[in-house]
Amino acid sequence: MAVRHAPTSTDRLLGAPPPHLLAGEDGGNLVALASRQPLPTEAIAEALTDRDLVWRVAEGDALADFVGDADVLTDDHAPVDQLLTPYG
Repeated sequence: MAVRHAPTSTDRLLGAPPPHLLAGEDGGNLVALASRQPLPTEAIAEALTDRDLVWRVAEGDALADFVGDADVLTDDHAPVDQLLTPYG
């Protein structure tokens, strides 16, 4: 998945995937955060850690590598049924 009108600044787009998903070892869900203002990256990372979650903040090159050449989803093109993780 990718965002059509992604902010150009890396401090305005974050992902919060579990490590196995970011590494491409398994599928699953992630949280995408985008803002017109800089995001509080450190506070978000600290909140995830404080709650004992395995999810971590991904930004910059790590996030760009994860997104890669994924299809851009829009209101006119959102084949989400084709993006489901095949389990079992």
